[in-house]
Amino acid sequence: IADTQNSLGQAIVDAQNDIGKGIVEAQNALGQGMVDSQNALGQGIVDSQNYITLQHNVLGEWLHTNLCVIYEALDGSCSREVGPLKEDQ
Repeated sequence: IADTQNSLGQAIVDAQNDIGKGIVEAQNALGQGMVDSQNALGQGIVDSQNYITLQHNVLGEWLHTNLCVIYEALDGSCSREVGPLKEDQ
């Protein structure tokens, strides 16, 4: 009887351990999925911000070039000077 009780007790403990291990593995998998999703979203945000910056730079260059063409056509001069503009510039 004692051997049977010990075997039954061990089977119960083994089943509980297996269930616990399954729960931990499921939690780990869910946690990893969440981290992977957050990383993908973060990378998407960075990529979007970088592309917006690129568009801003391209638009600024286009605007500068075209304003220079217009200004030079009106006998003005155009340069990449940064800072306060001088009179008639």
